[in-house]
Amino acid sequence: MRSKTLIRLAGLVVGTAIVHIAAQERGQMQERPVTITAIPGVIAATAKWEIAATTFENADGVTATPDGGVAWASPPTSRVSGIDKDGHPKVYYENTNGTGAIAFAPDGKVYGVMRDKTSNNGAAPFSAFGLISPEEKVLASDYEGDKFQGAGDLVADKKGGIYVIESRRKPFPGVFYWMNNKLTRATDGINANGIALSIDEKTMYFTNGHALAALDVQPDGLLTNAREFAKLDSDANPDGLAIDESGRLFVCAEPPGVQVFDKTGKFLGSIPSPRSYNSVGFAGPGKKYLYGVGNGAIDAQGTPHPGSPAKTIYRIETLTMGPKNRTK
Repeated sequence: MRSKTLIRLAGLVVGTAIVHIAAQERGQMQERPVTITAIPGVIAATAKWEIAATTFENADGVTATPDGGVAWASPPTSRVSGIDKDGHPKVYYENTNGTGAIAFAPDGKVYGVMRDKTSNNGAAPFSAFGLISPEEKVLASDYEGDKFQGAGDLVADKKGGIYVIESRRKPFPGVFYWMNNKLTRATDGINANGIALSIDEKTMYFTNGHALAALDVQPDGLLTNAREFAKLDSDANPDGLAIDESGRLFVCAEPPGVQVFDKTGKFLGSIPSPRSYNSVGFAGPGKKYLYGVGNGAIDAQGTPHPGSPAKTIYRIETLTMGPKNRTK
């Protein structure tokens, strides 16, 4: 049975895992000093990270929602929580079978990578890809008999297809494409954490080692012509990935924060972050805010929780915006 966690929200006790922090408390939660350097067209030097929410249920896969809000997934509690367009906390979905990231398809369906799907016969939980809404349904837990071992991230295209990263699959990691109720292997050998689709949907980007990889999207959804797109600055370790309306890529990197690359692969600079981020995404008013899920948090009593499951969701206003016609 899933436990209920009581969290304070502006002085009230509510039955969700989200808590907004008063402005005067925000400074206490930043674990490292941050000085923003301007990146033309991306971020102003006066921009500052602010705390949007904290959670003690873990969080990953931050993304915009169709209602103008922002959402993130909690695999341990099988819940997708977030903030609606009016700034109010919201539980979007429950009983998600350990979903760690979600994608909103154009037809309104919501898909997820299920990292803790419970078996009906009492066997050990397993990894799967499936529907979160309008129903909970496993669509695939293997490909040609090779079991999924830890589906990590996913993205929807405008045609309604879904790309799924499966980096732990044996014997080869890969990327799969779900379209017309059929799962196809889009490409093999990509050991990725983050995924982003170009604005024109002709190129797919992945984090791959200490670099970004790019592949060409074919009419049937398959991915070809794998190549290195860019090297991360300072040989940083990447995680989540986001794209803006101009085709720039934003990469969670440790150190030093969020690295930014233009659509040719040129490194533009870094946006230092107060904590290590596992995912980033554009959301909020006008999709002009970059959200990041930071590791660790400080609770209402001022006690620091340095790591999982505590997470702090930050946001910073940018000079750009996320994709206009997609949530991610």
